[in-house]
Amino acid sequence: LNRAMSQAVPSVVAAVLALGAMTVLNWQLTLVTLVLGVPASWLAARGGRNAATATHEFQQSFERFTTSVQFVVRHLLLVRSRGHVVYELQLQDVAVNDLRDRGVTMAVAHARMGRRQSLTVTTVAVAVLALGSILVIDGSLTVGGLAAFYVSALACGNAAGQVGSAVPELMGGLIAAQRLRELTDASGSVHS
Repeated sequence: LNRAMSQAVPSVVAAVLALGAMTVLNWQLTLVTLVLGVPASWLAARGGRNAATATHEFQQSFERFTTSVQFVVRHLLLVRSRGHVVYELQLQDVAVNDLRDRGVTMAVAHARMGRRQSLTVTTVAVAVLALGSILVIDGSLTVGGLAAFYVSALACGNAAGQVGSAVPELMGGLIAAQRLRELTDASGSVHS
């Protein structure tokens, strides 16, 4: 959580500053950027929810796997004496396969989210260049003004992308912290 927050907070500040510079440079291009960027970002954020769900499911699978392994290790003599070694190995195979499948699902969800973010930035960049070119041809914007705006927009997009890339990590950290709190609370009530 600390690492994700240390990435997200400065990126939010950088995005706000870049957006301010964009507004000063050309309000029309800023408006287009916002009108296209906000819905596109919303679509990209849907991928973030999928990534969060996949991360949560992976963490649950990992917890089931580690609990199962701990049980077998703690009760190895009992498992052997009862002749359940093959059965326990089969259970471990199922747990390992589930963990692998959930890990793949999580990796795919994170990759899709990254692709959506890239598509968002590309779509907005093309629209800004198209409208900016029209404004340059019309004479209401200089080539230098367009270049300055585009650099500011890239800085804003980069900062927003860093915030977006921190989101799955933040969600995973929040899920892990919540689970740790649940385990701590359960442990405290057992000892009371």
